[in-house]
Amino acid sequence: MEYCLASSVLYQPYIPLWNHSSSLVVHGHEVWVPNATLSSPKPLPSAIISSENGYLLGLASTIKKFYLYSYNSTSSASDLSKLVPLANLDWRIKLLVLIGLALSSTYLITSLRSILAVSSTRQHARRVPVAPHWIPFLGHIMSYILSGYGLIENLTVNHYKTTPFGMRFGPIKMYIVTDPKHVQSLFRKTLLGLRADLGLNVAIGPVLGIPKEDQAIYHEDTSGQRLKPWPGSNVPAHRRIRHLHVKASHDFLAGINGLKLGKVYLRVLERNLSADRSIGGKWTDRTDLFKFVSKAVFLAGTESVFGMAILELNPTLHEDYSAFTQHIHTYMKGCPRWAARKAYQARDKMVDTMRRWNQYCEEHGDNTKTGLNDPDWEPVFGGKFPKQRAKMFRESGGMSEAAMASENLGLLFASASNTLPVVFWAVFEVMSRPELAARIRTLVEEAQDPETGELNVAKLCKVPLIQSIFAEVTRQRVVGIIPRTTDRDFEHEGWLYPKGSMIGVPSRPGAMDGNVWNTGTPENPRPLDKFWEERFLVYSDDPSSGPARQNPVSSRATATNKLDVKAKGEARFTLKGVEGAYIPFGGGVSQCPGRHFALTEVINTLGVLLLNFDIDLKIPEGWEPKMDMHFAGLGSLPPQDQTPFRIRRRENIEKDRP
Repeated sequence: MEYCLASSVLYQPYIPLWNHSSSLVVHGHEVWVPNATLSSPKPLPSAIISSENGYLLGLASTIKKFYLYSYNSTSSASDLSKLVPLANLDWRIKLLVLIGLALSSTYLITSLRSILAVSSTRQHARRVPVAPHWIPFLGHIMSYILSGYGLIENLTVNHYKTTPFGMRFGPIKMYIVTDPKHVQSLFRKTLLGLRADLGLNVAIGPVLGIPKEDQAIYHEDTSGQRLKPWPGSNVPAHRRIRHLHVKASHDFLAGINGLKLGKVYLRVLERNLSADRSIGGKWTDRTDLFKFVSKAVFLAGTESVFGMAILELNPTLHEDYSAFTQHIHTYMKGCPRWAARKAYQARDKMVDTMRRWNQYCEEHGDNTKTGLNDPDWEPVFGGKFPKQRAKMFRESGGMSEAAMASENLGLLFASASNTLPVVFWAVFEVMSRPELAARIRTLVEEAQDPETGELNVAKLCKVPLIQSIFAEVTRQRVVGIIPRTTDRDFEHEGWLYPKGSMIGVPSRPGAMDGNVWNTGTPENPRPLDKFWEERFLVYSDDPSSGPARQNPVSSRATATNKLDVKAKGEARFTLKGVEGAYIPFGGGVSQCPGRHFALTEVINTLGVLLLNFDIDLKIPEGWEPKMDMHFAGLGSLPPQDQTPFRIRRRENIEKDRP
């Protein structure tokens, strides 16, 4: 005899479980047994339903005893009195009964607590509701393993919407905040009990594989990211790993140094694509645009950041990196090595490559040359950022060779994992719109040096339309979770977060919130799940323009594209009104410093492709690849589907032949 738990029926108040003329229905905790011989349905308290060969079995209870009863469409009302005491049943049925009671009771109790927390009328220090769960002690662990980011999206969209809520993972609670107004104010309170630097501890072991004995330097660093250490911290200056890393990022990836690095990227990308003899003046069919773009961007980006040596040491680095990233969720979920050997072999190979590169840099490079008069780039270390990191790790005195190798794997992952999909989506959106591609090509040509032909990247970075394209792509295609940690009891917008709580801010709910964003007009709707290149542009004579949702305007405002009727320079890029909803790179003082370099990579890639190639996407009108939600929660999402295309060089283009 097979018995199955039907605890899921408690999700709804009234669910039929049998399709015969006489049916058994769960209503709350009661089993109703309608029967033609009864004047009215008889309720029996129940927790478990099982079935076999047309029979329905349920658990009924009295004040002191539990019974098992059976009922089918041929049963009469008198059959309901033939109850068998639970004590006389097989031990397997007893076990199922007890498990069912535990699961049902846990869900009922956690549901009641959540409802009471949400409905509380207190104005201050309200307890954040924890989402209901079935499994005692473990909480949402199994749901997260099975659904990943989908669990957060389901709870946000279908249950809590703008209300913060918690999730339990064993002894750990993580609170989710999605309301854009709350998010905006949350990022402003970094110095008032909320810290942005402790989320790194989640990744250093499971994802990067830093040995446990080397993780102490991270856990002991209580000084924070700012120049001034957190109150009470006595961490020596040379062991303030988080602050030193953030400082190096801002020093060498942003501002003028970021633009210099962008020029290196441009030069390498042009060289690599020029050397690709598989592309000529005739159309060449390719199977996947993402594969083409991501490989070109990865090789150029890696060489510009890390130098040429790392690619010479491992010619298959791109393929090895792709294999590593396919298993990111395996590492994050803490799967044991014996259960995921292929995944850990992929990571081991990447760590070994970074170890060999570290050793090569020690033997052939000089990590002290990071001054203003030192070269901005050289073949061994690449840019100044890896040099400064190598110097920082050595001086800390708390990192082994294995830890430094894993750290540099983290840098490679951070520099490529978000950039590759973002560049692809920008290329896809532009190339799938011929008029937009022609407009961007004109802007790129105007930014070329008349003598050398070199692109003026700094000038292109300030073009409102290009800024808007980059912002729209990152709004639509980035699905990340921004971590924060409380170092004391922290009250925010009337909700109390206990000391030591982890707070996660997912980027997607705000990015898709129609109450915040401009979605066009009834005549010209601009839904948030569709790309609109001008979403972040403001026109002085169009009250319907701009990213933020507007009040009703006159019928003359049509939210149409203005590219063909507006003179150059009349549009203005802005984020005003959507600050708490547009957070693809984090928020507050802890925004990703690499976002500036990512923008230059997008612009340079578009520029090189538009100036040197014709790309024709072989797709139906209006089609776009689905996003691969497997990577949801980690940042930008790659496409799930292939995008076939054809390509040819623009120089000496031959006429098409049938």
